[in-house]
Amino acid sequence: MSSIPIAQYHQFAVAPSQTESVEGVWPDGLDLEQTVVLPIVTGDGFLLVTGIADGPIDIQVAPTDPPVGTWEQHGTTIIEVREPLVLRPVDSEHGTWSEVFAPAKPGRHRIDVFAKGRMAHWDLSIDPKKRRGLEQYMIVISPLDSAS
Repeated sequence: MSSIPIAQYHQFAVAPSQTESVEGVWPDGLDLEQTVVLPIVTGDGFLLVTGIADGPIDIQVAPTDPPVGTWEQHGTTIIEVREPLVLRPVDSEHGTWSEVFAPAKPGRHRIDVFAKGRMAHWDLSIDPKKRRGLEQYMIVISPLDSAS
């Protein structure tokens, strides 16, 4: 699945659709320009820091297969997934939402995020109609067994 959502304020979110606003705990001293792709846990989902300030980004979500291709950055975290997750802007009043993952059963899931092109348009606002040369992300969501 590939989606072209809109990043806002250098970020986008993956969270349950009922979540009104998504706020993460940003690590102290986080330098957006120097940060590698890092999923920031929000409780029921996660935020991703983008290179662009605002505009379209290209995102693919895969179930458990490793991504194919050359990726410049990788980050990982573990979250509790209880319900379907949607790809969405951080502000619930703007942009479109699309469901990207529905867990077979609730539980802990590993989130792997691969990225490329994050620094190509650093801190710029990109035309929302642009579809070429976008930042690219591959999100792999894998359930963890109870022994993990």
